[in-house]
Amino acid sequence: MKNLTIYISSLIILLTTSLHAQNDSLEKVIEKGKNDLIEILRTSKDQFNFGISPEALEQSKSASQIVYKEINIKRLLDYNGQGIDGIISKEQKLIIPFVNNSKVIATIGVVRSGKVTELINHRYRNELSELPNDIKDRGFENINIVYVPNLNTIVYMDDNKSYTSYKGRNIREAISTEKLITELKVDAQSFQKKYGDKIKEGKLLN
Repeated sequence: MKNLTIYISSLIILLTTSLHAQNDSLEKVIEKGKNDLIEILRTSKDQFNFGISPEALEQSKSASQIVYKEINIKRLLDYNGQGIDGIISKEQKLIIPFVNNSKVIATIGVVRSGKVTELINHRYRNELSELPNDIKDRGFENINIVYVPNLNTIVYMDDNKSYTSYKGRNIREAISTEKLITELKVDAQSFQKKYGDKIKEGKLLN
């Protein structure tokens, strides 16, 4: 029930704090998203505990904009080594980490048209903080966040290396992106074999 309450409150926050600022620069949208989140944390602290310190967030600075993409499951099922670019979507949004003392305090999601689409994603916050120090030291530059539907997993891609907590993997340890994609393909095929008919009938939610 507590998780449901937090989920519902997060939806309300998103609906009431969307930024339609197409004439503003992306940097201004990011800064306003941060300030709005600080205000939300301060005004709701007696009702909800989001696990984020508004003071720490206020002192944080935005790191590099991380491109968010998704893997195309149909292409993953047919993957034959053609490279990651052939099976992932174009940029869908940007994830902005706010960092204080090498720790990710919070993240927001924005689109280039000038709109905040997502606030308070604890998974991004926790996993980005766990990535190797060399990635954090460069402010997450050149990192992509790639979501794998059906398998419901997140991969942090850095050129030909990837980091993920999928199946209990240590997110600090790099794995070849090609090797990981091959493993994901096998699991995606198993998922498709088991649940493919239900997906077609619309009876299975991801």
